Amino acid sequence: VAGFSGDAEAIQSQIEIMRSRRLAGRVVEELELWNHREYVAEDANAGFSLSSILPVAVVDAIPFLAGGSAEVVFESEADRRARLVTQFLKSISISTAGRSRVIDITFESEDRLLAALAANTVAELYIVDELESRFEAIQGATTWLNNRISELRDQVAASERAVEEWRSASGIVETAADGGRSEEHTSELQSH
Repeated sequence: VAGFSGDAEAIQSQIEIMRSRRLAGRVVEELELWNHREYVAEDANAGFSLSSILPVAVVDAIPFLAGGSAEVVFESEADRRARLVTQFLKSISISTAGRSRVIDITFESEDRLLAALAANTVAELYIVDELESRFEAIQGATTWLNNRISELRDQVAASERAVEEWRSASGIVETAADGGRSEEHTSELQSH
């Protein structure tokens, strides 16, 4: 990346960005990990038993639960996503390769294709995130510069109007035939 110093602190900062929950969440979404068997198995354990919070007699007295499973999943989408991100982060390892500037991304999975895809997706989304951040910074700078140019144009226009008003009040009128005589006249007036 252009402008990247490559010192140990900068590299460690980039590694922490790659380990962030925000980037992990983007990878979980990109790979739709809630559909992967390792993560679906974890979904099955996300519920809780009604009999663990209610007396067994109460659970047995409820007709649709009697004789069946009292396992109910009450997990919000946000909780589910947070759990998937946490599970994903437990499987990933990001570090430098020795004393080099190379960053190793490894992902542990029962599925070797998922392992390779997850590691590559972290790298790809990190690069996309960095490019988006730089683009947003450039857009912000461009917007600021355009606003500043507009302000300066307004200031120049106001200054030119003030000069014209001063010339009119002083009786100085510049014509094409005058050429530079009005400037000479202004210089003479200022010297008196």
